[in-house]
Amino acid sequence: MEMNLFAQKVVNALNEKFDGQYTFDSQDVLKTNGINLRGIYAQVEDGITPVVYIDKYLLDYRMGKGFDVITAEIASEYLEAMRIAPVRFDEDQLLDGDRARSKLLAKLVNYDLNKEMLQSVPHRRIDDYAIIPIMDIDYGNGTGEVKFTKEQFEKFGWDENEVIDEAFNRTVTECPAVISYMSELAFGMGDSANLLKEDIEGAVEGLLVVTNTTSCDGAIALYYPEVKEWFDQHINGDFYIIPSSIHEVLIIPNGKGADISSLTAMLLSVNGAMVADNEVLGTRALRYDKKAGCFVS
Repeated sequence: MEMNLFAQKVVNALNEKFDGQYTFDSQDVLKTNGINLRGIYAQVEDGITPVVYIDKYLLDYRMGKGFDVITAEIASEYLEAMRIAPVRFDEDQLLDGDRARSKLLAKLVNYDLNKEMLQSVPHRRIDDYAIIPIMDIDYGNGTGEVKFTKEQFEKFGWDENEVIDEAFNRTVTECPAVISYMSELAFGMGDSANLLKEDIEGAVEGLLVVTNTTSCDGAIALYYPEVKEWFDQHINGDFYIIPSSIHEVLIIPNGKGADISSLTAMLLSVNGAMVADNEVLGTRALRYDKKAGCFVS
């Protein structure tokens, strides 16, 4: 069964099951990196409730799981999301320009993998990536995000550069950077030290991880001013970055036996095996040229 038919069948079954309590519908949702998912949601009087993505359920159906069982699981997932969520999503914050603007944060995504999305979403190109402003939404059982379109920016009278600057500066303040040794994280040595807060003299050695205090969408920390200053002070010469995911990047000091082609091959291998498609940040490693003050391929 193809997705459109399956989604409509699910919508019909849920509307019958809930008998007017909720009115369900479905829509395609374009996620990061060009990933399209089909979501089921319910319209209610005071807003839009959480979305349940049904792509995995279609796979279950194709593998032979009964449709009634699948419908019950989708209904259960939806009700659990509603139970855990402290409040339903307040749509008014999307309509109030000042209120929405005050909540925007910055996220780093891959530019080439998101060209379709970026046609309608305000952004700033930087190296292989793009900075986009987002609003985080807490559903209680997890978080989601809202991306504002260029059309909404125009409606609110927002200047794209000003809003992106504000979102970036707010992210620097509300989601401070963390630089840690990869060895401490890999071997589970408790709370690894944030090297930004350590009194360090001279250069550091070893593989480093750059993220933020939430470890969510932390790759943007690579471009924080204090992180760049720390690199200048504590990494001798050029260094490589491996954009391991939207949540963190890895830093490898130059002269450690690495070369950009082997690092890119490693990155692509890890992307395919360990990183969710919508969390991939990069498709190649980059080298930071300290003399030039920029990343190069």
